[in-house]
Amino acid sequence: INPDLPDSHLLRGWYDAIGNTQAYRTFSSAAIAGAGADRGLFNRSELRTIAMVKDENLGMGEKNDFFTIKASIIHVKQENFAYTACRSEKCNKKVVQTSDGRWECISCGLTFDEPEYRYLLSISVADHTGQTWLSAFNDASEMVFEMKAGDLLSMKNSDEAQFSRLMSNVRSKMYNFSCRARQDNYNDQTKVRYNINWITKLDYKTEIKALVDSMRVYA
Repeated sequence: INPDLPDSHLLRGWYDAIGNTQAYRTFSSAAIAGAGADRGLFNRSELRTIAMVKDENLGMGEKNDFFTIKASIIHVKQENFAYTACRSEKCNKKVVQTSDGRWECISCGLTFDEPEYRYLLSISVADHTGQTWLSAFNDASEMVFEMKAGDLLSMKNSDEAQFSRLMSNVRSKMYNFSCRARQDNYNDQTKVRYNINWITKLDYKTEIKALVDSMRVYA
């Protein structure tokens, strides 16, 4: 039970975040074909527009709400997009630099010569109904930039022009964003935050079929 292995930690993290709310399906080759490019994490029944997410007040209840939107990235905050993290696979919490130049984890107490850099992004996305901000952690952010946070930070510090081109190329790209909506209290103010659990690229064959099916309903 709960073996101390990297794959086990990834599976447990997925289950605690969204897996325990998913509907079980019988194993079949058809299910594999349908999951295909999105690893089975994209549930079209949870697909909403941005306007629907806000109108339905998702995240305002006591429990987290899960939804998926198909939207385009319109802006990525370039300030503080990464943080210095613990190198322990079981932690990943923030580390601080000590007086001797080493890095100490404020959670597990381990020290390292160098920290690991992990993403913590704020992404503005839009569809045909509106715009909203999403928070993206490390795994989701790596899918957007297709590189590690430390490499992107090095690029920003060494080649500002290349960094700007990369940020420009990211804009207008469309993805399926599987998200969690939850309440967050800060300075006695309650606000709903949308955290990205997973990002999937569009499977255009699936998208075309969904559009055709929608047109047949109206026909």
